[in-house]
Amino acid sequence: MFRLMKAIVVTAIISVILSSQIFAQQIRWVSNLGMATERAREQNKILMVFIGISNEDLKEKIEQQKPTDNQFYVEIHTPIEWNNATLINLSEKFVCHMATEGTITKQLYSRMQRAVVFLDPDLKEINIDDFASTQKLLQAMNALPGDASELYSKIKTIDEYPESLDVKLSLADQLQTALSYTISNKYYFELLESSAISRDSLKYDHIRSHIALNYFLMENYPEALPIFQERITNAPTSPERPMQLFLLMRGNLLGKNLNNAKECYEILQKEFPDNQHTQWAKPMIEKASE
Repeated sequence: MFRLMKAIVVTAIISVILSSQIFAQQIRWVSNLGMATERAREQNKILMVFIGISNEDLKEKIEQQKPTDNQFYVEIHTPIEWNNATLINLSEKFVCHMATEGTITKQLYSRMQRAVVFLDPDLKEINIDDFASTQKLLQAMNALPGDASELYSKIKTIDEYPESLDVKLSLADQLQTALSYTISNKYYFELLESSAISRDSLKYDHIRSHIALNYFLMENYPEALPIFQERITNAPTSPERPMQLFLLMRGNLLGKNLNNAKECYEILQKEFPDNQHTQWAKPMIEKASE
């Protein structure tokens, strides 16, 4: 009898431990959007929103919809593996909200063309790029700050003082580092509209070069490569020149244009023999030339 009772107690303890582990391994979704935004504001965290649909009938209705001005499209299928252990751990970094038609406005739905987006507490986009796999989402989650107070301070400053060009440039650079390429380019293009930035300035060259870099990192080579070529031609003394030459070389290699790639590498060798970009380029050219 004692052994039986002991076995029951041990089984119960194991059951509690396992259930607590299972609970701990669940992403903590905040069901209410208002509560999620307030929590993000209080904790200086980024709001991660996943468009989830809980009703199967609603799924069918949305899938059957034809796009019109009065309707909205929701991405039903997502490649994101929400039970991925690393994703679950990283979810502690953000305030997570799973959106459904009943918990989020149509206006916000219409702006969210992706299954996953990262927003600030005022629902301004931090990252809306296409996370085509769990790995890409993990990269973005790792790159975004856990404490977003500095990021939010810059956004607030720009909202209050739209002509704060240095703050806007710093924000665009920070978002690029955080792998938020689309929103980073949004701010870069806004900067180019300012008459205060001269076309022959280092600031202009930096902005143009990093617009191209964002395109390149999004694998939008038709947009990226002409900008790199234009900067190489028009700004021969640019501090961004090694990067420009390297990425133009890589783009030409990807496009199977070996002769143009070799020209870029030759300039790198001649002008920047000890630069890291030249060192990175050498094995690529050698392999392509085999």
